[in-house]
Amino acid sequence: MLDEEQMGEAQALAAQCYESSFNDCESNGEQPSASRKLSPQKLNM
Repeated sequence: MLDEEQMGEAQALAAQCYESSFNDCESNGEQPSASRKLSPQKLNM
């Protein structure tokens, strides 16, 4: 479970990732695979 601050950070990172067409995503050093990328529909944006 995320607290309010963590949820805000997660939403900001998701928005950044989405707006860059998934080219500017933080992934803790891993490159996200195509199967791990979220579609805009799944992000509810």
